[in-house]
Amino acid sequence: MNQTSPEEILGRGNAAHILLNDGTFTNVMNTLANFHTAALLNSIPDARETREQHYIMIRALQEISEELVSWVLAKNELEKRIKEDEEDFD
Repeated sequence: MNQTSPEEILGRGNAAHILLNDGTFTNVMNTLANFHTAALLNSIPDARETREQHYIMIRALQEISEELVSWVLAKNELEKRIKEDEEDFD
Protein backbone atom coordinates (compact mmCIF):
# COMPACT_ATOMS: atom_id res chain seq x y z
CA MET A 1 0.00 0.00 0.00
CA ASN A 2 1.31 3.44 -0.90
CA GLN A 3 2.01 5.87 1.90
CA THR A 4 -0.20 8.92 1.88
CA SER A 5 1.68 12.20 1.65
CA PRO A 6 1.17 14.88 4.31
CA GLU A 7 -0.28 17.18 1.66
CA GLU A 8 -2.85 14.55 0.70
CA ILE A 9 -3.77 13.91 4.35
CA LEU A 10 -4.29 17.64 4.91
CA GLY A 11 -6.21 18.10 1.67
CA ARG A 12 -8.60 15.24 2.07
CA GLY A 13 -9.01 15.99 5.78
CA ASN A 14 -10.02 19.55 4.98
CA ALA A 15 -12.39 18.36 2.26
CA ALA A 16 -13.94 15.78 4.60
CA HIS A 17 -14.38 18.43 7.31
CA ILE A 18 -16.22 20.69 4.88
CA LEU A 19 -18.40 17.82 3.68
CA LEU A 20 -19.29 16.65 7.18
CA ASN A 21 -20.31 20.21 8.09
CA ASP A 22 -22.37 20.71 4.94
CA GLY A 23 -26.06 20.72 5.81
CA THR A 24 -27.14 19.30 2.48
CA PHE A 25 -24.73 16.38 2.74
CA THR A 26 -25.74 15.55 6.30
CA ASN A 27 -29.43 15.83 5.42
CA VAL A 28 -29.00 13.43 2.51
CA MET A 29 -27.03 10.95 4.61
CA ASN A 30 -29.59 11.11 7.44
CA THR A 31 -32.53 10.84 5.07
CA LEU A 32 -31.07 7.77 3.38
CA ALA A 33 -30.13 6.15 6.69
CA ASN A 34 -33.61 6.80 8.11
CA PHE A 35 -35.28 5.48 4.95
CA HIS A 36 -33.30 2.24 4.91
CA THR A 37 -33.64 1.73 8.66
CA ALA A 38 -37.42 2.17 8.51
CA ALA A 39 -37.64 -0.11 5.47
CA LEU A 40 -35.59 -2.77 7.25
CA LEU A 41 -37.62 -2.57 10.45
CA ASN A 42 -40.94 -2.53 8.60
CA SER A 43 -40.14 -5.41 6.27
CA ILE A 44 -41.56 -8.84 6.89
CA PRO A 45 -39.15 -11.39 8.33
CA ASP A 46 -39.49 -13.62 5.27
CA ALA A 47 -38.27 -10.85 2.91
CA ARG A 48 -34.66 -11.85 3.47
CA GLU A 49 -33.20 -10.35 0.27
CA THR A 50 -34.96 -7.03 0.80
CA ARG A 51 -33.87 -6.90 4.44
CA GLU A 52 -30.27 -7.67 3.47
CA GLN A 53 -30.25 -4.93 0.82
CA HIS A 54 -31.44 -2.35 3.34
CA TYR A 55 -28.92 -3.55 5.90
CA ILE A 56 -26.09 -3.30 3.35
CA MET A 57 -27.14 0.25 2.48
CA ILE A 58 -27.22 1.25 6.15
CA ARG A 59 -23.73 -0.17 6.66
CA ALA A 60 -22.43 1.54 3.51
CA LEU A 61 -23.71 4.91 4.72
CA GLN A 62 -22.09 4.33 8.11
CA GLU A 63 -18.79 3.40 6.47
CA ILE A 64 -18.82 6.56 4.36
CA SER A 65 -19.32 8.70 7.47
CA GLU A 66 -16.69 6.78 9.44
CA GLU A 67 -14.13 7.13 6.64
CA LEU A 68 -14.71 10.87 6.40
CA VAL A 69 -14.34 11.23 10.16
CA SER A 70 -11.10 9.22 10.05
CA TRP A 71 -9.74 11.60 7.40
CA VAL A 72 -10.53 14.58 9.64
CA LEU A 73 -8.91 12.88 12.63
CA ALA A 74 -5.79 12.05 10.59
CA LYS A 75 -5.56 15.69 9.46
CA ASN A 76 -5.95 16.93 13.04
CA GLU A 77 -3.25 14.56 14.28
CA LEU A 78 -0.88 15.63 11.51
CA GLU A 79 -1.50 19.31 12.24
CA LYS A 80 -0.81 18.64 15.93
CA ARG A 81 2.49 16.91 15.10
CA ILE A 82 3.50 19.73 12.75
CA LYS A 83 2.75 22.32 15.44
CA GLU A 84 4.75 20.34 18.02
CA ASP A 85 7.68 20.04 15.61
CA GLU A 86 7.59 23.79 14.95
CA GLU A 87 7.57 24.50 18.69
CA ASP A 88 10.55 22.21 19.16
CA PHE A 89 12.52 24.31 16.67
CA ASP A 90 11.64 27.59 18.39
